[in-house]
This record gives sequence, C-alpha cells and structure tokens, in this order.
Amino acid sequence: MTLGQGDSTDTRPPPRRFWIARFVCALILGLYLVSRSGWEEISVVLAHLTASLGLVLAVIGALGRVWCSSYAAGNKNVVLLVDGPYSVTRNPLYFFSFVGGLGVVLATQTVVIPVLFAACYALYFGRVIRKEEAFLSAWHKGLYERYRARVPRFWPDWSLFTEPAKWTIRPLPFRRSLVEVSWFAIAAIVLHTLHDFRDLMGWPAIFVAY
Repeated sequence: MTLGQGDSTDTRPPPRRFWIARFVCALILGLYLVSRSGWEEISVVLAHLTASLGLVLAVIGALGRVWCSSYAAGNKNVVLLVDGPYSVTRNPLYFFSFVGGLGVVLATQTVVIPVLFAACYALYFGRVIRKEEAFLSAWHKGLYERYRARVPRFWPDWSLFTEPAKWTIRPLPFRRSLVEVSWFAIAAIVLHTLHDFRDLMGWPAIFVAY
C-alpha cells in the first residue's frame, strides 16, 4: 500500500552528506590504525566475539537496506511508503545504515570507536531526518501526519509490520542500491585485513582503545 502521489523529481541527498560520511569514516579508520584493542589484553575470546557480532550486524544492515530499497528504489518521495520496512519505522534506510555501520566499526574490537560512530551518526543524521520529515509533511500533508502519529521515527516497532501481496520494483535504482550495500562487506573485510596485517608487520600503536 502507498499513500499520496508526487512526481518523479530526483530528491536524492546532496553530495555534502556523502563527503561528511566519508570524512567520519576516514577519521574512524585513522583512529583504528594508530591504536590497538585493549580487549585483546583482557580476553581474546571477548575481542573475537565483538568482531563476530560486528559481522552479523553488518550483514543485517546490508540485507535491511536491500529490503528497504526494494520498496524505495524509484518510489521514494513519489509516493508515501508505509508498508514493509516503512510500516515499522519511518526511517528504515537510516536505521539499517546505522546497524550496518555499527557492525563495521565493531570489527575494530573496541567500544570507544563504535560509541564515537553512534554519536556522530545521531548528531548529523538526526538533523537530516528532521529536515526530511518537514519536507514529507509539506509534500504529503495530512497523509504523512497520520503516518507519523502511528509509526516510530527510528527504532522499529515490529508489531506494526504489514506488507502488500505484490510490489513493483524498479530495476535500475534497485541495482544501484545493491552496489551501495556492498560497501558494508568491503569495509568489514578491510578492517579485518588491516587488523591481521598490522599484527604481522608490528605497526606501533599510539594508544590503547577499549
């Protein structure tokens, strides 16, 4: 089910958002390269469990974004999406991006770096979400207000889940979304590779991160 009717104008996020995301990723990677995990000194098992949890969350985030894209690809802002992932949270793409990103940074086997990621994500994307909500409220008017009244902004309420019997997927934007989610797997693999390579080469650490 979809509500409202708009146009097919391209309303993709401005490039600045992606540059900020890249900057934060570079910052986190830089911290990772000049530090070492303190959890490995306390418990190697705990450190590896943290990394394994990160891989699970990265996969969930990637699959969740694919699920969202099957609804949103070519349809976002054209109609008001209220089914599937959009029936349990108003911002499922941001939610699954957060889950996937958190999974990637957990591969550092630290707590400090994931907390830094979560704080940066909340500060920046909280503002982005509020702006998008203002746009949707103006574009879809009362339809969006009724939707907002019953569906949570970010954390899913799975008791609200509904899905249509059929849904039309636009192949080109959906294919692009598949390329985008591949970065979750690539990032996790890169972090694991750097971890092993750093130990092999004996890179010095400036500080210990827990």
